[in-house]
Amino acid sequence: AAAAFEARTAQAAGTLLAQAVAGYLTGHSFMVPGVTTMGTSAPPLALPGAIVALVAVFSDVDASLDTRAQRVAAACTSLATTTLVVFAPSPIPPPICPPPSMVS
Repeated sequence: AAAAFEARTAQAAGTLLAQAVAGYLTGHSFMVPGVTTMGTSAPPLALPGAIVALVAVFSDVDASLDTRAQRVAAACTSLATTTLVVFAPSPIPPPICPPPSMVS
């Protein structure tokens, strides 16, 4: 993210910051109780939109710091909420349970 703040253009700064946050969110591992495999976070689906939003933040030099901070936070939130965790298929097959109508 440091490179984004050293960039000389709004386009570069917005793109670099969005890519840095997306890179941080991508590849984390998750365990969920009851699931036998690890989940890995995929790249955020909102990356293109976050780039556009962050370029706009860096382009709007007349906006207040509060406004800019809120817009950066909104872009980062969109990245976080569109990061999907993918779980590999379980090597252990799920138990086969009879339908409730067959249980006496």
